[in-house]
Amino acid sequence: MPNSPPPGDTHATASPDTANPPKKPFVHVDQLSSVDRQRFELERLMKRADKPIRLPDAKKSSVKAPPEFVRTTMGSSAGAGSSDFHIYRAHRRHELARLKAMDEDACQEEAEREFERKRALAQQELDAKTAKRRAKRQRRKPNQKNPKK
Repeated sequence: MPNSPPPGDTHATASPDTANPPKKPFVHVDQLSSVDRQRFELERLMKRADKPIRLPDAKKSSVKAPPEFVRTTMGSSAGAGSSDFHIYRAHRRHELARLKAMDEDACQEEAEREFERKRALAQQELDAKTAKRRAKRQRRKPNQKNPKK
């Protein structure tokens, strides 16, 4: 057997035309420069260019609704515990965050309504100008077909 691999060699010899290209040494992403990191990311994305990109939806900050029944009510008794102030502060912080989110939502809705109103007004003005120009073109059209000599 002149062409058989020596005993103990488990790798078959590959012909030059089917040989794999030499692999690059492994380098951790954190060790790359910013340019190399960007090149690496682009190469990784371009390997799967046919795969559709799914962008996550923008998350809207939401605050939980206040509880229906609060079990930790605080009175003005002299025997209040040392943790009551922290509980009160946490309740107050959650309530203020909820009110702030409600105010931001109301402002955003108002801004959207104002934008839509302005857009509709601009569209009406544009339609009026277009109709006026169309009428002017229609008036001039018969004169262009029958030029005066």
